[in-house]
Amino acid sequence: MIQPLVDSLYTGDTGAALTATYYNANGSLGSGGTARWSSFDSSVVKVNPTTGVLVAVAAGNAVVSASQNGVTGVALVVVTDTLGVALLEPQIEMLPQDTFTPPISVRIKTGVPPAAWFAAAPNGYFTIDSATGQIVTTGTGAPAPYQVNLGPLTDSGTIEVLSMGDTTGGAGAYTVNGSVSAKRSATVRATNYSRTGGTLTFLLTFKVAVGNVTTEIVNILSQTAVTSADSLSVDSVSVAEAQNNSFLCSPPRSAAAWSSTSQGTPILAVSRAGGYVKIRKVVSVTGGAAISGSFFFLGQRADYYSDPSGRLAIQGNFVAPLITNTNTCH
Repeated sequence: MIQPLVDSLYTGDTGAALTATYYNANGSLGSGGTARWSSFDSSVVKVNPTTGVLVAVAAGNAVVSASQNGVTGVALVVVTDTLGVALLEPQIEMLPQDTFTPPISVRIKTGVPPAAWFAAAPNGYFTIDSATGQIVTTGTGAPAPYQVNLGPLTDSGTIEVLSMGDTTGGAGAYTVNGSVSAKRSATVRATNYSRTGGTLTFLLTFKVAVGNVTTEIVNILSQTAVTSADSLSVDSVSVAEAQNNSFLCSPPRSAAAWSSTSQGTPILAVSRAGGYVKIRKVVSVTGGAAISGSFFFLGQRADYYSDPSGRLAIQGNFVAPLITNTNTCH
């Protein structure tokens, strides 16, 4: 096992040495000899093969590995420029007459960064405030580009405005940042349903598929049903609770979980306290409602449950159909 699981550096930095711990087949601490280090992308990160000391070469992500006794462990190293800007939700889904301000990340090694400003391609269905980034939609339209600028730097994304006539369709998107990094487009559904005991519970589900196979799922539960614009909290949940068959029917509290098989090995992350779901707009459609909103939670990887570097920042936004099912969950 390599610690930290995720490390970050600025370009040109020399980082502290990573550490590798060898465990034998019984899961006990063992002696595996001297670790041999390597970088999967030395154009981003170089690593001393014997000491594990990192040198950041260029902005990007690189996987670093350590091998002992035929066993290999890996860690992710993120290198950023001394000045950087990023859209944290590059794909935005909205309803007409909707308002949203996209979150951004500004990084600077020293000093005060310049002010960021926003721009979008000419269109007839939304405006974006150049100083704040606030988006106001007026009609419907296909994904159109928008961008955030910081000095000479730019990051770009898209804004789509959907109009739903019934409880089919919708769209969602989210990003995962941490020991796993990903940008995902997803199908999304929302339900107010009767959990065991009869009280209505809100469930928001994102699914990512490759062909006909679902490779990632985000489930967000609130013990408060959604009937109007609202802000809902996301609490913590344990791995055992999230894996229990009664998690959906009898959620112990408002919580969230992310699971993925997209990298081959199944990964589960469960929410820590402090997350949220913000419902911006609720409109009536045939068969139910359509909602727009955004969410954020910190997910702790189950396989690195006690390691802070195994924490994932998961956030996204959506336009989703919302149905009500009063049958008690079983």
